[in-house]
Amino acid sequence: MLAAAAAHAQVNSNEVEQTGNLNTSSIVQTGSAQTAYIGQTGNSNSASQQQSGTLNDAFIQQIGNKNVASQVQEGRENQTEAFQEGESNSAQVYQSGASSYAGQFQMGDHNAAGISQSNTFSLGSWATQVQYGNQNTASISQARFDHFAAQYQFGNHNTVTTTQYGDGNYTGQWQIGNQNTAAISQLGFLNSAVQIQYGNKNTATIAQDGVENQTVQYQAGDKNYVAIDQDRSGNVATQTQLGNSNSAITQQGSLGNVSDMQQEGSSNSAVVKQDHPY
Repeated sequence: MLAAAAAHAQVNSNEVEQTGNLNTSSIVQTGSAQTAYIGQTGNSNSASQQQSGTLNDAFIQQIGNKNVASQVQEGRENQTEAFQEGESNSAQVYQSGASSYAGQFQMGDHNAAGISQSNTFSLGSWATQVQYGNQNTASISQARFDHFAAQYQFGNHNTVTTTQYGDGNYTGQWQIGNQNTAAISQLGFLNSAVQIQYGNKNTATIAQDGVENQTVQYQAGDKNYVAIDQDRSGNVATQTQLGNSNSAITQQGSLGNVSDMQQEGSSNSAVVKQDHPY
């Protein structure tokens, strides 16, 4: 009886539901106690899932035409889900290690989203991406463990990226409008970065290398540019732009620097540099 119960607990499970024409699905499972689901409604959609390990969970739901989704999980206790509604959208996930979550949600046409998570310890990372509109692109890359990243785009032709390497880094990015670009790169431990953009054709970038650095950037208007670069530890920087065609750059190195820059109006330019080697 005990042997039969143990054997039953190790069984993988999967399910495929398709309605429409010319849809394709593929599920490959190697390991134990894993679950996979693919649901597709429409025409010419494609979905694939590959799992190796134990206690992994994968979910794909696609509504529309010519959408593509792929999920690869290696390790244990990872979770990923993708929901796409529209046409010609793409969502890809790769997970290795343990206890990570990746969620991708897209509504519109010609959107692309990708998440890569490679964890080395049991403290997994968390990542989610939400896109509403057309021709948006979003990507998250996380390595080591215990990262958090969330990205939200509402509009058209927006691009957002996050790269995290180290331990316990946090990022949040929000874009509302069209043709905005936002990017965050974090190397080290316990860094946090937030970027919010309202308007069109804005650009915001953050690069942090060190420990416990903090940044916040806020843009409301059109054609604004903001950039923050922080090295070493304990630096804090905030930048706010209200208006159009403004430029703001902050560079901080060493330890414990603080900068707060605010711009209101049009065609303003400002640079702050504190103990930065470049």
